[in-house]
Amino acid sequence: MGSKKNHIVDGFKVCPRCGIRKNVETEYYKAGLSQKCMSWCKSCCAECKPQDPEYWKQYYQKNKEKRKSQDRERHYGVTQGMFDFVFDAQGRVCGICRTDKPGGKGGWHTDHDHTTGQFRGVLCCTCNALVSEKNTVDILQKAIGYLEAQKLVEIL
Repeated sequence: MGSKKNHIVDGFKVCPRCGIRKNVETEYYKAGLSQKCMSWCKSCCAECKPQDPEYWKQYYQKNKEKRKSQDRERHYGVTQGMFDFVFDAQGRVCGICRTDKPGGKGGWHTDHDHTTGQFRGVLCCTCNALVSEKNTVDILQKAIGYLEAQKLVEIL
C-alpha cells in the first residue's frame, strides 16, 4: 500500500504541489477552528493565490452564501439542505419571535445546543443572543421573574 503525501510524519509533510518535505509548524498555514495545516505549503500558496486585497474583498462578496454554507457545515455539521428544511418548516421566520428579518450583521443564525452540539433551529440575531448562554432555561426563567416583578413595582 503506497503512502499518502498529505500525512504528517514527525512534524513534517510533503507539499503535493512542489513535492518538498517541510515543517508543518513553520511552513504551512493553519486553517479553520481545528487549526489543521493547509494542503499546500506557504510558498506554493503565495505563488498560486493573488495577494491583492481588492481581489479577496470581491471574492468574499461574490461567494458569501457559499462560504456561509460551508462554515455552517464545518462548525455545526448542518448541511445547506438541513438548514433549508428546518427554516422552511419554521415558515422562513425566526423560530422564537417569528420575524422575517434576521437583523444584525450575520443574517440568520444556526441555533445549536452548546453542550451537545445539536442543531435546534434558525434564529434572528436578537433571539440567538437570548439563547446563547450555557444555562439558557434558568436565565430566561429568572428574566421572566424579573420582568413580572417590575410590573408589580409599577402598579404600587
